[in-house]
Formats: sequence, structure tokens, C-alpha cells
Amino acid sequence: MMPPKSEYYSVVKFAWDACVRCGNWEDAWKACEEKYKRYNWIHTYPNAAAEVVSLYFGRNDFDEHGFYDDFEPPTYGRYSGSYAQDEMGYSDDDIDTIFDGDPSAYWNID
Repeated sequence: MMPPKSEYYSVVKFAWDACVRCGNWEDAWKACEEKYKRYNWIHTYPNAAAEVVSLYFGRNDFDEHGFYDDFEPPTYGRYSGSYAQDEMGYSDDDIDTIFDGDPSAYWNID
């Protein structure tokens, strides 16, 4: 239970009311995006709003109806300049996982 006088409650209520008022997730999300635009996407408030909109319109099915996504794009900075990354396209995480963080181990693949 959220305290009804808390800021977090006001975020959830705003998102819920936007869903009721707008009738579709795109417009509801636009209202939330506008309201919480000063916050970075990883902040709790826009994430709470996204969850409310997704649950309201998605019938608890994030894959089919929601836009909630924890996907983080791969990074390509730590091993920049290595053949494995620059030529073969392995991401930082790939190099950490496949080559134990040693991009020169690429040459040992049989």
C-alpha cells in the first residue's frame, strides 16, 4: 500500500488517470512522458508511469501489448581498437563472456 500523500502515489495516480482519460496507451504514455520529462528514463517516476500504462493496457502481457523493456544496448568502448571488437563486432559483454575479457584471445578460437 502506498501512502496517498506520497510523491510516488501521485505519479501512479497521474499515470492511471491518464490511462482512463486517454483510452489508449500511446496517448497515455505521451501525457506521462510530458509530465515527467525532467527525469532521466532510469528514474523511478517515469518507470512507475510506464509500468502503470503497460499494466493498464497490456492485460499483464508485456511481450504482446506493453512497451516495457529492460533491454540495454551493447557497449563497444572498453575494447575499442581490438580486432575482436572493431573488425569482428564483438561487444564489450561478448568479449568479457567469450574471451574472459581478453580480446586478443580471439585469435585462439578454433
